[in-house]
Amino acid sequence: EFLRSLQLQLEDASLSSIVIPTINGLDDEETWGLKRELAALRIRSVIVNEEPRGFAANHNHVISKVDARLYLISNDDVTLCPDTIASLVSFMDRAENQRVGVVSPRLLNYDGSIQPCTYSFPTLPRALIGMADLRKRVGGRMAVLLARIFSPGGDGASSIWTHDHQADVDTLRGAFVVVRRQCIDEVGTMDDVALVGGEETEWHRRMRNAGWRVV
Repeated sequence: EFLRSLQLQLEDASLSSIVIPTINGLDDEETWGLKRELAALRIRSVIVNEEPRGFAANHNHVISKVDARLYLISNDDVTLCPDTIASLVSFMDRAENQRVGVVSPRLLNYDGSIQPCTYSFPTLPRALIGMADLRKRVGGRMAVLLARIFSPGGDGASSIWTHDHQADVDTLRGAFVVVRRQCIDEVGTMDDVALVGGEETEWHRRMRNAGWRVV
């Protein structure tokens, strides 16, 4: 369903694009069934890993195979709101945004509620608060106070804000992002250090250190 909606948005926006799904660990029958479905969507390229590869390794592999101006990195459980792709590409193409290395749209849960997706770079106190789930335990105004104390810097400095306007952030969830090739050429791809967890945060740190914006 995601790939179908993605293809429709790419066509509606008249964007030149290539879509490459990456699949971990399917048997032969599942692989052929998947390829038949992808062929119906006019998707001719698919990477099927015999052994599961991590988040960074899979996406780095695709980036290395395709020379593009912008890359969309997405999980497969995303449902696209109308004009999502066109809006993100238009944002990246604006003259004032040429130093934006990566952008994410606002993420929503299936019930329409906000899915918090922005964070400050990790420190020991922030990590301990996160492990203790302290913000959820105290709730309300106390959670906001904790966010301001340990993640100063205004909206986007933590996960606790309204997510209803543009904000430059330290790092954000990599579930659905558009990344600029020029930025990747300068800072490199993600470090392949785990199956999943933290790769995009370290990537965003390198971007920020090199003067690129994370939005």
